[in-house]
Amino acid sequence: MAAVRLEKIRDYVIALRPVYTDKGDATEIYLANGEVKVFYSGIKAVRRAFLKNYAVDFFEQQRLLSQEFGKSRLLPFYIDERVFIPLKMRKTVSKNDMVNGYVEVGAVRDFKREGRLSCLICLATGAEIPLTCGEETLIKSFHMGKRLQERLVREREDKGLEYKYKAADSLLTLVAELGAVMGKKQG
Repeated sequence: MAAVRLEKIRDYVIALRPVYTDKGDATEIYLANGEVKVFYSGIKAVRRAFLKNYAVDFFEQQRLLSQEFGKSRLLPFYIDERVFIPLKMRKTVSKNDMVNGYVEVGAVRDFKREGRLSCLICLATGAEIPLTCGEETLIKSFHMGKRLQERLVREREDKGLEYKYKAADSLLTLVAELGAVMGKKQG
């Protein structure tokens, strides 16, 4: 399999899943077209590279989200209005093992409870990702992600309206000035 550069697929990423391979820790990257790419780096390194492509300061974003949600761990991250929620995707094998992956809220079609502490998340592409967390944890994470996404959309719309009003105000000022200049020429 030919290597793919993350910056070439960054806009199509809908999930990051930590996996074990015979080469060690790796990350499966699920794409909006249904493809799954494997990067032979741990989830932290892939997440860092993914966010670096968008010039997102992960730690500052997490600090702000921690204040907003009143918790310091297992927070989503976002790129514009794309919100990625953390979900436990594998069992811990050793201390400091990264077991959480991320799924874009907008890419989730459904989920199924498989057992007391296992679920299956169904993506819009038809792919299914097994989770090692309970239904309640999944729902809480999903709702936190949806709330964040709604806030981001609202902020964008508010900024858009503000820009339109400023542009309209500037246009009215320009028309008034032109009218004044034209009035002086006629008089």
